[in-house]
Amino acid sequence: MENFEMPQLMGESCRPNISEILSSVVTKIDHQQQAGSSEFPLAGISTGFPEIDQLTLGLQPGELIVVAGRPGSGRYALSLKFIEHIAGTLGLPVVFHTLTNPIEEVGLRLLSSVSGVDSYRMRTGQLNDLEWKELSAGVARLHNTPLAIEANHRGDFESCAECTRQHAKHFGRPLGLIVIDDFQAFTFLGKQCALGEARQDALNRLRKLAVELAAPLMILSQLDARIDRRPDLNPCLSDLPRSGNIEAAADTILLLKRDYDNEFGELQPDEPSRPCRIEILQAKSRFDYLGRCRISLPKGAMSISLCWGATNAP
Repeated sequence: MENFEMPQLMGESCRPNISEILSSVVTKIDHQQQAGSSEFPLAGISTGFPEIDQLTLGLQPGELIVVAGRPGSGRYALSLKFIEHIAGTLGLPVVFHTLTNPIEEVGLRLLSSVSGVDSYRMRTGQLNDLEWKELSAGVARLHNTPLAIEANHRGDFESCAECTRQHAKHFGRPLGLIVIDDFQAFTFLGKQCALGEARQDALNRLRKLAVELAAPLMILSQLDARIDRRPDLNPCLSDLPRSGNIEAAADTILLLKRDYDNEFGELQPDEPSRPCRIEILQAKSRFDYLGRCRISLPKGAMSISLCWGATNAP
């Protein structure tokens, strides 16, 4: 048997390091235990929803998060509540890219979410004195928040990424959240390759951007219409658009299902509008933990609203 010769190593950089790694892991666990005064201490940034925080342990810096659902499922309204909490309550910088809606529409929906005033009544201008007071309070709360909203209706991926870097540089501190609505709206102009390849490349670059800026990056996505033909309407990973392999690139995937039966079932003309209930399935997680939870969202901030006699309210 021939003698095996080890290659010459440069210095002592190549050596077993498992002891240092385990020491760092145990120190981090101990720090979490000592610092966590609540029942469920977070490893990331709070979403403002205890149910989601318990499920995800918070939004992790450097991770790519997908929030997906059918139109009207609440993904847009949910992302605005995240923004409201992270930028308004926690005071962390947020960058929101809208590829589909005008900036004024985003502002209206966000103001509705913060103030609690029905977005339909805001659009019609039929507000009473109390609603105007709540609206003014919402404007005051949002006025100085570290939030940047960018419109990218051409769907230019390059400008979206560069704009995010510029905002991060302007804020001068780590971003609390980056949101892109929605990923399917990217057009990848000038790309000399198939759309699927362009989307896969974009997903990989978005992950790198999240790591580079040490911020959670959330993309909103639609689910396939096949869900509507199922009796239970339950979403699953295979309902994500296959082009681009979103399910393979994402660190965390939240699938949304709106409870229409509870919301609209047997609602009487004189009954107040019920809150919107959403079931959230964590279908993929960096922590290998899957689960589901239920939350409620303000009805007036949703894309579908049923308020009997709302326009005639005093």
